[in-house]
Amino acid sequence: MPNTPNYNMPIPASSHNIADEINVNLPAALAIIDTEMNSNREQINNLDALKVTPHLADLITDADGAHGLKVEEGTWSPTLNSNPTFTTQLGKYYKIGKKVTAYGKLVYSAKGTDPSAQLQITNLPFANANLTLYTAQILDILSPTILADTTSRLSGFMQYAVVYLKKISSVGTTSNVMYADINASGAITFAITYLTT
Repeated sequence: MPNTPNYNMPIPASSHNIADEINVNLPAALAIIDTEMNSNREQINNLDALKVTPHLADLITDADGAHGLKVEEGTWSPTLNSNPTFTTQLGKYYKIGKKVTAYGKLVYSAKGTDPSAQLQITNLPFANANLTLYTAQILDILSPTILADTTSRLSGFMQYAVVYLKKISSVGTTSNVMYADINASGAITFAITYLTT
């Protein structure tokens, strides 16, 4: 005959009572939980003291700029020294705080009148912050059809609110760009970043 379970069998008595165990250990457990909660409350209160008070967002259109950082943009008329005859003089600038980035394009049909003059880009939109230091960086000079020596490339530096153009030979030597070094007609597109006062 198969073995069938007997569901009417009594459950044997435990050697200890679970209710007694809960009654003994529960107060100790609650005390530990309460201590932890108080500690967490103190930490949360300390975090509240570290909160930064938010401020109202500035608008870009505010007179002093967003967060005191004034943003300007406009046009300017770049030029070269020694009076060349220009067919195009275009310039655009962006000024954020004291940082100016100016873009320019110059196309001339006849070069200047002084062949011994060093070539300079002048009439920048803002004065240089420190007139005695080289505080500018020529970002890029594009499409320079200006140099008679096609193996050299153009570079430059800014001093006294003037960009002095330099030529870098194919072997890496640098020299000033003089009017005698440029074509009778040509074009230069450039960008410069510098700090103003």
